[in-house]
Amino acid sequence: PQTLGNSHRVLAVPTGMRRLLPILFLTGALFGADLTGRWTGMVEYKTPDGEPRSGGAFVMLKHDGDAITGKAGPTEDEAQPISNAKFDGQKLILAVTAPNGNVVRLALNLVEENKLEGTMELERESGEKATGRMVLRKQ
Repeated sequence: PQTLGNSHRVLAVPTGMRRLLPILFLTGALFGADLTGRWTGMVEYKTPDGEPRSGGAFVMLKHDGDAITGKAGPTEDEAQPISNAKFDGQKLILAVTAPNGNVVRLALNLVEENKLEGTMELERESGEKATGRMVLRKQ
């Protein structure tokens, strides 16, 4: 270590380590992430017959330890309770059953402290499926 004026020591960090430090700090921030809050964004998908669609997305989460509860839907007014929610520090998986029996499954990655993005799968009671991409930002 080098010393400056009043015996303050300066930590010498090798160049390779300097490049790695921001990644380590980011990883630590993501794994310590709290998903609690209101998330809004967009979903783009194709209907079972291949027609492209897009619309709004709303998710309200409460993250307490390993437990994740909340609701999700196209809007806050249409949101339904979530089920089977799991978060491993980077990937959030959950399901929502609409009043009409359709089930929506989300698999979202925490790509920034306030941004989730990933896939959406809609399965209708008839067995038809639609898949798409979703991006949410924490409000």
